[in-house]
Amino acid sequence: MSYTVGWDGSAACAMGVHTAEKREIVSSYDNEAPRYDASSNRPFYDRGYGGRRERALLASVFRGTHALDLACGTGRLLGFLVERSTLTVGNDLSAHMLQVAHRKHMAAHLVRCDVDFLPFRDSTFDMACCSRAFKFFPNPQVTLAEAQRCLKNEGKLTISLETGDPLWIRLIATLGLAWLAGIPDTKYHWQVVHGMLSRAGFKTIATRCVYYFPRYVYEGAPRFILSLLGRFDDRMKSGRVTMFVARKALVPA
Repeated sequence: MSYTVGWDGSAACAMGVHTAEKREIVSSYDNEAPRYDASSNRPFYDRGYGGRRERALLASVFRGTHALDLACGTGRLLGFLVERSTLTVGNDLSAHMLQVAHRKHMAAHLVRCDVDFLPFRDSTFDMACCSRAFKFFPNPQVTLAEAQRCLKNEGKLTISLETGDPLWIRLIATLGLAWLAGIPDTKYHWQVVHGMLSRAGFKTIATRCVYYFPRYVYEGAPRFILSLLGRFDDRMKSGRVTMFVARKALVPA
């Protein structure tokens, strides 16, 4: 699990500086790593509707040869990236999650490091993605600045995360039926994310709905129903999970 191309040793000195909040997150994922892929929601995010749709959206914007998976965990997207790039790098703070990822995707280069102190040279990657991990970053604006630094001019960043709930879900929650809506744990509205990307030196070029409704609506649905749901999701700019596609603003040489 080594990585040499693009390594910047000057950044490595900062990798060991972690807050109590980060240490707690790492400890939690280290403990969960052996059974993480066996959790009940993994089929939906891996091989099910959620995973297939996210990969399809990524495929529509993926360009370049050098790819970075931020907070890659057990490597849910690493296989997709390996198939489309000559160099795929995944990072995570949890060594145990990376061990699982390595067993599944030996062609990917894995680095244990903090997303706020990425040990890569400026302008190393053509593409970076972050799937369902952004909400756990204590310093998201710092994280975005680091991703921007590591991307080449006009390199792309995609972020998939739970965003503000649709109006109908908020109404259900108001009636005390949050369990029916499956309210996700989210702290970001899509407009907030747009502002954060802009401040970090990105231009948001697309906002795509990964899926609009709660997960249980899609699970077990007949194929023709999933097709209709897919068409609906295609028409929405945000939903239960939203993908943000941003391009690094051109920096003069």
